[in-house]
Amino acid sequence: KQFLQKNNANKTTINIIGDSMFDMYYDVSVNRISPEFPIPVYKSQSEMPDSGVIPGGAANVAMQFKHFNFDINYISLISSYAKIIFESNGINTNYCKIVDGMLIPSKKRIFAENIPLVRWDIEKENFGLDDIKKHLMDLTIPNSDLNIFSDYNKGVFATPWFRKFFKNTKSIVDPKNANIDLWEDCDVFKPNSIEAKLLSNKKNWQDQIEFFTNSIRCKSVVITQGGSGVVGKDTDFFEYKPQDKGVAVESVIGAGDCFITFLSMSIAHGFSLADSCEIA
Repeated sequence: KQFLQKNNANKTTINIIGDSMFDMYYDVSVNRISPEFPIPVYKSQSEMPDSGVIPGGAANVAMQFKHFNFDINYISLISSYAKIIFESNGINTNYCKIVDGMLIPSKKRIFAENIPLVRWDIEKENFGLDDIKKHLMDLTIPNSDLNIFSDYNKGVFATPWFRKFFKNTKSIVDPKNANIDLWEDCDVFKPNSIEAKLLSNKKNWQDQIEFFTNSIRCKSVVITQGGSGVVGKDTDFFEYKPQDKGVAVESVIGAGDCFITFLSMSIAHGFSLADSCEIA
């Protein structure tokens, strides 16, 4: 209730910096095995995705804000086609750089009667750009109340072009890149439990948090643990375990994007980190 009251009363500006992607969903029928190979035959009436082309990656984070009282700036490298797709979904691309010829990574997911059959990823390293460093130096991050760095390890954070902007605004990092030195001095470092273990080489979540606060000097750490809840540290360690409502999880697609969105909104509205994790 307090979150909704603050959302209605205050308009806040948030920047989302990260890797652009597309999501596509296909519904097919499967009723026979191929005579050519022992594999199922997927049949559809069109090669176009039934879902249309949906903003993915960091662009999906930006799209999560569309029904809330926030001004959102999206900062990324995009193609002309991506600009059309993103803006048609309410994403402000004024601070993006259009680089025609780049390949926006796509995740194509094929379902039959809501059963997932195939995920087909189409991508090239650094968006297929030989000169990505030059394009990244053209990006700028405007003033805002909060910055979200949404890393999918596709190329936007291939160089530390963004680090000078840490000094101006509170920063929340959702990491993928194994080079965590890129995120030195950020405010909130938010890996999931798998990433936390890999990046820290520690098993215990409290040891993982201490590793991050010491190695990259971040002010706070939040580690999501899937359906088991969230752990973290601000001034003190905290742990939140949601009550089991008996709802079966059908899909985890976009769960991390949804979490970082509500975490950021709650922090921007002045909630403590622990309370923000509970809301998220």
